[in-house]
Amino acid sequence: MVTKTFAIITDIHSNLASLIHALSIIDRRDDVDQIICLGDCFALGPEPEKTLEMLKSIPNCIFIRGNHDRYLLEKLWEDELPSLEGMDPYDPVCQAIVQNEKWTADKLGQDGYNFCKAMKIAHREIIGTILVEFTHAWYKRDDHPPSVSEAINWKDRVIKTNPEIQKV
Repeated sequence: MVTKTFAIITDIHSNLASLIHALSIIDRRDDVDQIICLGDCFALGPEPEKTLEMLKSIPNCIFIRGNHDRYLLEKLWEDELPSLEGMDPYDPVCQAIVQNEKWTADKLGQDGYNFCKAMKIAHREIIGTILVEFTHAWYKRDDHPPSVSEAINWKDRVIKTNPEIQKV
């Protein structure tokens, strides 16, 4: 039987202390084959620059883009009336998030922009006969998970095009 052990880190939001703790747990294990970060690395947290340096130091980590990583790439604060995921642009929470995205982007600079640009929207592996797909929300988008019908259609398509995958 083919196996692979993944260590997943996600939604760091520049919480460097928690990232350091999570990586120390991973480092103590000898069975981790791959580290995957599922996105939302920087915005809404206190230490984006240090978080970027720490993430860049993780060898062979696969980085998946989250919606907040995408906001940095889109520079949504430059929109005339910025909004996120259908939020009212006049909502103070929405406005605070947009302001934080700009602050985070300013802190990260071009290096952070390039880091986010290099992230994948999804990562897929077939391990033996099992398909494993890693995303922030879903393989087609990073802002919300699939509907039930989207998920069923995806599953049916994957099974049809990959007959070697085991049905679970």
